[in-house]
Amino acid sequence: MASNFVDLIIEKGMDKVNISMLDEKNRKMILGDAGSQLVRMGKFEDGVKALTLAGEKEKLIKLAEDFVKEKQIRLAALAIENSGDIARIEAVAAECVNLGLMAEALKLYKAAGNEMMANFVLENFK
Repeated sequence: MASNFVDLIIEKGMDKVNISMLDEKNRKMILGDAGSQLVRMGKFEDGVKALTLAGEKEKLIKLAEDFVKEKQIRLAALAIENSGDIARIEAVAAECVNLGLMAEALKLYKAAGNEMMANFVLENFK
């Protein structure tokens, strides 16, 4: 049953498949599996969304680290935003500032709860 839902999510996309009728354990398992497969397929936005909904924070952190190594900072920002790892979120945010990716930096500083840096980005890089 789980693989059927994973296949549907991969085929139709995250927003087209309703798995709300499943219990939390099965939902998280299906979303985690689908997210990992979507990332391997290069469907990063859906993959990150699935991993986030599955609560796969360690996978999101690892994915963000891989993207940083590959100099894919926008994708690193997408992956790290909901990881809960404040230090890593702020490190990617700083890299976004260095590269002029201000929208991403702003989102990350807000996700990290760093209002001072979020305001700095807003006030200085409109």
